[in-house]
Amino acid sequence: MSGLLILQHSTSEILGFPTSQMSGVSIASLGGIAGVTELIFSVSRLPAFILSGLMAALYSLGFLYLAAAGQGL
Repeated sequence: MSGLLILQHSTSEILGFPTSQMSGVSIASLGGIAGVTELIFSVSRLPAFILSGLMAALYSLGFLYLAAAGQGL
């Protein structure tokens, strides 16, 4: 089931089906690179590991911003 959801997310980003707000992402952007990785390798374990590392990096950047901005958001 997880592989199917990753495949659906990547086809929405790269191919534009099903339509979403993320349709038409540039291939050169971080989301485009992740979308291509998801689309090509969505059913194996190594890309899942790579994509989990990507999500960990994005979460750490988000929490770093929250720590630097302080209260008042």
